[in-house]
Amino acid sequence: MVLRYVAEEKSIAEISENDKRIRIIGIVVDVGNDYIVVDDGTGKIEVSVSEFHGKMGDMIKVIGRVLASNGKITIMCECYQLLKNFNLKLYKEAREIVKKVMKYV
Repeated sequence: MVLRYVAEEKSIAEISENDKRIRIIGIVVDVGNDYIVVDDGTGKIEVSVSEFHGKMGDMIKVIGRVLASNGKITIMCECYQLLKNFNLKLYKEAREIVKKVMKYV
């Protein structure tokens, strides 16, 4: 049996080299041969992908492992989901409400 770390939901600004596995949502702002760059409004991060079937400007959810090398943090993508008709502003507002509520739980 293979155990995995939970993919913790984070903003890009919150990602640290101590994180193991994360989940982010943002907009694709650059596409290369084996990577994409995602921007969530708090920062940008390079995501290694074996193949990508989207385009710049797409909203995307990424789950992956955090890699740190020479002070640079990147994500090795395990899977991604293109998000159509996704309201990022509403999502961020709901996420902030959940954070506030979780302080009391």
